[in-house]
Amino acid sequence: MPPFISHFFLLSTFASLALCSFYCKNPGYPCLNGGTCLYNGECNCTSGFRGFNCGLDSSTISAACTVECHNKGICYNGDKCYCTKDYMGPTCQQAYDFADCNKSSMKIKAYRPTEFNGEMFLMQSMFGCKLAEVTSTIAGYKQYELDVPHDSTGPCKLKKTIDATTGDVHFEVNVSTIHHAGQFGMYDGLKTVSCHYSSRDQAIVKDVTNQDLIVSVTASDGSTPNLQEIPSNDVIHLTFKPVNLPGGYKAVKILDLEMYSVVEQWNEINSMVLLKDQCMTQKADELGYSVSNEVDGTSGRAILKAIPLFENVPAPVHFNYRLRFCRNRCILKSCASPSLKPMPKGEIFKHQGQGIRIV
Repeated sequence: MPPFISHFFLLSTFASLALCSFYCKNPGYPCLNGGTCLYNGECNCTSGFRGFNCGLDSSTISAACTVECHNKGICYNGDKCYCTKDYMGPTCQQAYDFADCNKSSMKIKAYRPTEFNGEMFLMQSMFGCKLAEVTSTIAGYKQYELDVPHDSTGPCKLKKTIDATTGDVHFEVNVSTIHHAGQFGMYDGLKTVSCHYSSRDQAIVKDVTNQDLIVSVTASDGSTPNLQEIPSNDVIHLTFKPVNLPGGYKAVKILDLEMYSVVEQWNEINSMVLLKDQCMTQKADELGYSVSNEVDGTSGRAILKAIPLFENVPAPVHFNYRLRFCRNRCILKSCASPSLKPMPKGEIFKHQGQGIRIV
C-alpha cells in the first residue's frame, strides 16, 4: 500500500436522498449470472456479463437486429432487447412507473418484482393515497394502481398548473416507494409522475422524473456545518433533517447506521455498523466509536467519534442508513448499556489515589 499518512477524517454525505430504481440489497433485485452485490447496491459482474444486474451475456450482443430496442435498450440474439433499469417489455417500451393520462383523471401505475413487500403511496398521505395491488398484466411482476380525478380536492389531489400563454394544462404528483413498511432508507425515494394536456391538439405527454427531497443529510463538528473534512478522533454530528416527508409525518429518527470506506485502487472495502435497531452495536462500542443516537426537534442525529476505517489511508467515509417516520416527535427506544466485560483471572488492580465514593 502507498505510504499515506492521514490526520484527517474525510466525509462524504448526501445533500438529499435520491431514488435508485435498482438496488441489489432490496428484495427482488438480484445480481444475475454469478454477479456480486456490492456495498453501494450495484452489481459487480463476472467475466462475460454486463448490465445493471449482470443479465446481459456480452457474446450475444447483436450488431444487426430485427427489432427496435427503445429507451437505450441493447439488442441481443438478433431479436431480443436487454433493457435499462427503468424500463421493461419486449422492446423496453414500458416504464416501471408511469401514468395513463385520461380525459378526467390520471391513473398512476407501477410494476414491482414479485418479492416486493413494501408500499407505494402519494406523498400527500401515506395512508389515504396508497397504490393498490391489482391483477398484473405482466407475468413475474406485481402491479399497483391509483386513479386520481383531475378535480380531486382531497388528500390525493394533483398539482395543477396552466400555461397562461398556450392554455396547456399540466398535472403532476409525487409517488413514493418504500421497501420496508413505515421506514425510509437510502435507496427508497420519490418519483414525480405527470401528464401534460395540450390545448391545441389534445396531445398527451407522459413523464416520470426522479425526485430527491425527502431528507437532507449534513455533517458538522457541532459548530461548523456541512463539513467535508474533520480531524481524526474528533466528534462528528450527522444530522438527518426532514424536507418533504409523506403527509401526516413531521419527524424522523435513525434506525440503522453503517459507515463504509472504499479504496478503489486496491479494490478494498471496510465497513462498520454503528447503530442497529436504534442502538449502538457492540463492535462499535468496543472499537471506541462512542455513538450517540439522538432526536433534535424533528431531526435525527448521530454523534460519533471520527475513527478512520483504513489506518493511515485518506479514504472518504460514506453512510448507509434507514430512518423511521414519526407523526409528531420521535421517541427513541431505551438501549441496554454495553455489556460489562469480566476481568481476566489473576488480573492485578493498580489503584491510584483514593478514588470516588458514590453515595
